[in-house]
Amino acid sequence: MGEDPDAIRQEIEATRDEMAETVDALAYKADVKARAQDRVQERRDAVQEKIEVRREQVTARIDEARERVSHATPEDVKQGAGTALERLKQNPVGFAVGALVVGYLLGRALGARR
Repeated sequence: MGEDPDAIRQEIEATRDEMAETVDALAYKADVKARAQDRVQERRDAVQEKIEVRREQVTARIDEARERVSHATPEDVKQGAGTALERLKQNPVGFAVGALVVGYLLGRALGARR
């Protein structure tokens, strides 16, 4: 029974802190709306990150294409057009998705400038 009062106070304070954390965790679990909003925000952040990575990839490819075009001969252009047409025939869905992504990115870029 002869415990130090300061040690008892510290133990009480630690117990209060643990209880406060437990109550906060239980309140968060009970708050379905907040949890759903957090989940939506996490998903939104993940999608935005993927979009940014894709945007950077598309930008790099566009820069690469510009460099190639600036040094291309008419024969190179004809050959490239033929290759592009073949790829389109082989994968029209991929082409459509790519076109949508490029259109979206261009729209965002133009919208951000205004």
